[in-house]
Amino acid sequence: MKVIEKENKKFETIQWPDPKDERYLYFPFDQWQQVPWKIARAKDEQSQSLLSSTLLQRLQSLFSERVVYIQVFANQVISEDISVEKKESSFFINALDSDWEDPFLASFQKQAETYYIPIEQNCIVIVEYSMPEDFSNSFASFNLYFSIESGVNVKFMEYFAPSSHSFFMANRIFHLQEESHLEKIVLTTQGKNKALLFDNIYYELQQKAFVSSVNVPQIKGAYRKNMYASFVGQEAHLENYTLHRVKNNDVYDHFAKLKHDAKETSCKDTLHAIAEDEGVSNFCTRIVIGKNIAKATSNQKAKGIALSNTVKFNFRPELEIYSDEVECSHGASIGSLDEEALFYLRARGLSLEEAKELLVQATESSILDHSFLPQDLIQEVIGENQ
Repeated sequence: MKVIEKENKKFETIQWPDPKDERYLYFPFDQWQQVPWKIARAKDEQSQSLLSSTLLQRLQSLFSERVVYIQVFANQVISEDISVEKKESSFFINALDSDWEDPFLASFQKQAETYYIPIEQNCIVIVEYSMPEDFSNSFASFNLYFSIESGVNVKFMEYFAPSSHSFFMANRIFHLQEESHLEKIVLTTQGKNKALLFDNIYYELQQKAFVSSVNVPQIKGAYRKNMYASFVGQEAHLENYTLHRVKNNDVYDHFAKLKHDAKETSCKDTLHAIAEDEGVSNFCTRIVIGKNIAKATSNQKAKGIALSNTVKFNFRPELEIYSDEVECSHGASIGSLDEEALFYLRARGLSLEEAKELLVQATESSILDHSFLPQDLIQEVIGENQ
């Protein structure tokens, strides 16, 4: 394993959000602010992959394209398959759109290790993010800037394995040049105990760039997804699909701002949330279409399924439209499993729990079908380190 150095002093420069900041209205910061976070820093030798060699080989065998493996361990990035260039944090921060400013995230990004990774040819990219299990109250943050060259097609799998009682801040920029194509899936395994994970992603799409992303966060504790996108070239398109299950008093918090700055751009943001016990699911996606941005289209939809009477859903789809000739829609629905369908399945010999799980799996499949990975392999990756 790679040597980990944990600084003795508390990480004191966290600028926690204002409780009135509408972006974080429902996030349980009070549960995490009092933790004496220590900075975990990785150095020296490469750590062992959390994905088994058998699973990695199976992933590689699915595709004919070159496979690029990148390992992010605490705050360090290592790859033998692609160029990784270390940069000053200002390189990352200066690339962010001014409309994406967030003082809380900036307080981490200014101090994080920063890496630039150009992707110049068609390939499969596997990125694994992890920290050691034995470092309670440890904190790590990093900035990754991926630049995808014009006309390049990339399939991209991100795998998060946060350790118990850790705080992980992952900041990534994807700059897609003209006619580049990105298919992405983000998978998160549950640790043994609660963790705090911030999954921050920024997209900039040039003309005819395309992004399709499937997200399957499964975490104990709190998971915050910040997604920002700027459509700066005509006919750019982004679609984002999220599936998550929350149990106990765990929290999934989704905030997105998708900004159309060019004509004939389109986007879609879809969430399917399954909650039980006292689980909490939050969703806020804000679509902004500027002046004179004709023929832009957007769709946002959130669906919540309650498996108990004590769950909470906070859904806020938002539209800001300053142009004519656009096509936009948004919607949110919350309910329980279909009683008639449950009755039908139980009449055919299934127990109540088996019938519920079958209906839940049908909901999951409607999201997972958008992934380039087969569903059985997705489930195998998620369960790899549980």
